[in-house]
Amino acid sequence: MHANELVHLAALLTHYRETVIREADPSVPPALMDYWATAKARHCRWAEFLNDASHHNAASAPSQPQEAPTGNDLADATERKSYPLQACLEEILLSEPLTRVFAAAGAAIDNSLGMREWSPVTDSICQRQREFLGRAMQWLLASPILPFAARAELDQLRRRIERWTDFLLAPWMRRADVTLLAFDYDRVEDFAETLAAGHRLGEETYWTLSQASLHGAFRRTRFGLPFSARLNRQVAVSVLGCFPQSLFSLDEQSAPHWVPRLLRTAGQTERLLDSALRPTYRS
Repeated sequence: MHANELVHLAALLTHYRETVIREADPSVPPALMDYWATAKARHCRWAEFLNDASHHNAASAPSQPQEAPTGNDLADATERKSYPLQACLEEILLSEPLTRVFAAAGAAIDNSLGMREWSPVTDSICQRQREFLGRAMQWLLASPILPFAARAELDQLRRRIERWTDFLLAPWMRRADVTLLAFDYDRVEDFAETLAAGHRLGEETYWTLSQASLHGAFRRTRFGLPFSARLNRQVAVSVLGCFPQSLFSLDEQSAPHWVPRLLRTAGQTERLLDSALRPTYRS
């Protein structure tokens, strides 16, 4: 599963936010802990790769003069060398919307239930995600193994991610404090005003237009192969598993094509987690 699909899952959470809050389990669902574990595993994968890339980059200067490649050979060698790094950075950027929107959902659920059970988990992952975003920004600013064109393209993706994340956070403002989750809080407030005006068109019409724009913005990615396909899928499954399956049982025009498939997996995972972990929680 490519991380760009996680952006659409963030949009689903935002669109159905009131139902998400209303249907949330007061007790921590096992799938929420599965989300924590899976997100942590993906963080470890990113960290291991970026650490190796940093060490390799520091040791890449040859001690003896060597014949340097030129022309197309140099471009091809640079592209092959930087491809995994670009894919990793792209995945970090594309993971931002769901991480922050799910943190907003966790805060809103806790506010609604008058407790603090969901937000410590979602905030923990969000804080760690911020650290990786900072590392990604360092690579974009100065990296001798990333071609300038790739850095420029990833920076454009970053700008797009920031704007859409703020757009998806705007509807949560009435339910949770999103100040620390927003990239630009003033922009979030502007989007909230636009959202209020958009409701005059009708909720579903506004949602349809937003989904079409979102699909266009993230239809293509530079890299065909995701960096962490299995872990991305498990993140999506665990988020879906935190809520009743009927919540996301949408027709094909309302949801991405992969949601019904993941819902089946999420239901199976929830049953397995429930049978395995519930006795521990109750004891």
